[in-house]
Amino acid sequence: MILTVGERIESRREQLGLKQYQVADSIGVTRTTMSKYENGVNIPNAEILAKLARVLQTSADYLCGLTDSSTPHGTDWVCTDQIDRQLITNIRKLSREDQLRISGRVEQLLEDNARSSGD
Repeated sequence: MILTVGERIESRREQLGLKQYQVADSIGVTRTTMSKYENGVNIPNAEILAKLARVLQTSADYLCGLTDSSTPHGTDWVCTDQIDRQLITNIRKLSREDQLRISGRVEQLLEDNARSSGD
């Protein structure tokens, strides 16, 4: 079965556990526009397609149907196990402000661990 661009967007969004409004907010479009993309009423332009690929952790080639692999090659965020995938999925659901807070806390934990192991 060949999936449309909209079906691929919706499928990938659901795989990541994201709500339609979360993706819409992340790429800077209205919820109505996002719905139209997923339902095939509108087709995203190149700029929006690139934003969708980033948010949906995939490639524009996948979204356009040029490849069936939803994981792009050569990226540094490819998850190696279930814990990695769950962490990334959950963090992407947070606001940008909360993501930055988590990043700061992780850095603090790494510094604490480095100090502890250096003692």
